[in-house]
Amino acid sequence: MTEKGSYVRLKNTPRDVTDYDFEFGLYRKTTMTKAVKVLQPFSVYTDDGMITGAKGDYLCEGIEGERWPMKASIFEATYEPMEAEDGGN
Repeated sequence: MTEKGSYVRLKNTPRDVTDYDFEFGLYRKTTMTKAVKVLQPFSVYTDDGMITGAKGDYLCEGIEGERWPMKASIFEATYEPMEAEDGGN
């Protein structure tokens, strides 16, 4: 039995990552991502289920054909266009 305001963690349940003190390393993506800006709301089936994108968001495609939506503000701050001679399609 616990006191009011306390909690019990069940045995063999994962801890929340905020319970740990991590030291993060820096990483850079080394693969290309195909993407298209979608001009209407859309949905795409992902490994996490059906995910929706808003008008103006990007539909991205990874190296194994996986697809996911990404908010335009995040995409445009993270990616830059490539020319076909750089390996882009």
